[in-house]
Amino acid sequence: FQIAVKAADASFTGYFEQFGSDRHFSVPGTVYRKTYTFADASAAMLSYQGWAVNSDGVVQFEYKIDDGLWLPVETDFRADVYQGGGPIALNCPAFNAFSGGADFTSFPGNTSHTFYLRGVTAENGLFDIAEITVNLGDVSAAPPEVERLYLKSLPYITEYKAGDTLNTDGLTVIARYEDGAEEAIFSGYTCEYDFSEAGTKTVTVAFGGKTAFFEVSVKKAFVSGDVNGDGVINGRDSGLLLQYLAEWDVEIVEEAADTNGDGVVNGRDSGLLLQYLADWDVVLG
Repeated sequence: FQIAVKAADASFTGYFEQFGSDRHFSVPGTVYRKTYTFADASAAMLSYQGWAVNSDGVVQFEYKIDDGLWLPVETDFRADVYQGGGPIALNCPAFNAFSGGADFTSFPGNTSHTFYLRGVTAENGLFDIAEITVNLGDVSAAPPEVERLYLKSLPYITEYKAGDTLNTDGLTVIARYEDGAEEAIFSGYTCEYDFSEAGTKTVTVAFGGKTAFFEVSVKKAFVSGDVNGDGVINGRDSGLLLQYLAEWDVEIVEEAADTNGDGVVNGRDSGLLLQYLADWDVVLG
């Protein structure tokens, strides 16, 4: 199918040479939308190739399924498009073609999913190309029950300070259904946790009536210079820090004692803290 899409501030034209069947459009601003229905997931695969150009230039084409991550598709350059694609094509001397595929064979039956394709311009702009609905089985029927939930990867951040909010970037949740299918869940799950106090904390991930767990480390929140952790920066902190540096058997909040933030607690931190208490124009942390 051929499409012509106009983004907010740029014109776009493109052509898909294989995606089920060719379709032609000539109205600028139109995103190609189509629905494919499969009796079951075993044959639910799509392949495509084509070209697309944008007046701002093109640096990448991307796709995603449902609320998943945007992933790059194979990007190429076609001389015939550059030479015969019109004035917009001349703005794309590096990339103007794409190819790829979408595999739904591991998805549960009686569910509906959406495949999105877009282009990325040289000015970091985005333009939508296609939105394809894929129905697997009878989407009006009740979807299969979740049999088990597990975590394929944990969040990038696993250390927090008391009072912090959980960051789920990097977390991959996998739902295994009663029919044996598995699906990566990117939205719709919940995370329960309590980071109000320091310690090893359990995060409970829930979806479809099932749960999975992972642990993170929560450290006591600190203020740089508050070496004893009493909420006040004063002479007691400087005295305690000097005792620590003299190898006395004392307890300190090490993060707070690193007053210059270089990752090491030493005499420089003690000196900076004394300057701060003497009202010098210095900054802790």
